[in-house]
Amino acid sequence: MQALRYAPKKTHPSLLSLAGLLLLAAKKKNKIKLLLQQLDEELLHENPTLQDLHALYNSLFLDDPLSGIKKEEKPWRWIDRMKPETLLALLETAAKLQGKPQQFNEILKGASQCS
Repeated sequence: MQALRYAPKKTHPSLLSLAGLLLLAAKKKNKIKLLLQQLDEELLHENPTLQDLHALYNSLFLDDPLSGIKKEEKPWRWIDRMKPETLLALLETAAKLQGKPQQFNEILKGASQCS
């Protein structure tokens, strides 16, 4: 049993995708930096994808292309508008792997339509 536990395992596809993304970001550093420097404060605060790109850039490189823009204390995420009981149900369903995928999808659909 110990031999099976410690035997080499295949690398999960998500790690391969992440490594590819980091390599691509490193290769395209100057283009990403130029793009981020062109953003205004309003556009950055309205767009979670650009916030994620900025966070990825900051995790790889020391210079901050947005030094002139005041950053939000807490970036917006879709779970911020979710009711606590909905988020808890979604997390419990995912953690326990209970129910059918349809149940999980219904909870997620309801959560994404929160007001």
